[in-house]
Amino acid sequence: MAVYNAMCVSVLFFGCEIWTLYRRHHRALEDYHIKTVKKIIGFHWWNKVLHAEIRRRVNVHCMEHLVMQRQLRWVGHVIRMQSN
Repeated sequence: MAVYNAMCVSVLFFGCEIWTLYRRHHRALEDYHIKTVKKIIGFHWWNKVLHAEIRRRVNVHCMEHLVMQRQLRWVGHVIRMQSN
């Protein structure tokens, strides 16, 4: 999970601070995220485990939360910048 978080999630979010994401984009990102995490921990589609349970077991947040966190961090940075 550490390698996945360091490499895949950071590359996936490159430039996400300026994205305009719609519900379908959040859904696609979350589907990819859960599918990848399931492969890493060895679950299959027939295991029927809720996404919230998978995130709780491996201690990761949903993609919407991660994108929003990065966007808010960027907004805070822009607000603190000098006007010039």
